[in-house]
Amino acid sequence: SFISKEELLAHQGSHSVTAVTPPATPHHCPTCGKTFKNSSGLARHRHGHAAERPFKCAVCPKTFTQLAGLLGHQ
Repeated sequence: SFISKEELLAHQGSHSVTAVTPPATPHHCPTCGKTFKNSSGLARHRHGHAAERPFKCAVCPKTFTQLAGLLGHQ
């Protein structure tokens, strides 16, 4: 039993479940708006927006912005 209505309401509030907010993704690409969990993911992504494509296939004329793209192509 509770002495006052306020005590009852305070007690009832202790049983409420608070919503869990998902972690923010503060790393946004300024070019396309895509979000990333860390700065290294954003840096890798932004390299793809650059005009530079330094990784060239030795067999065909195809070029890539990332080494992983070239290795997957070969």
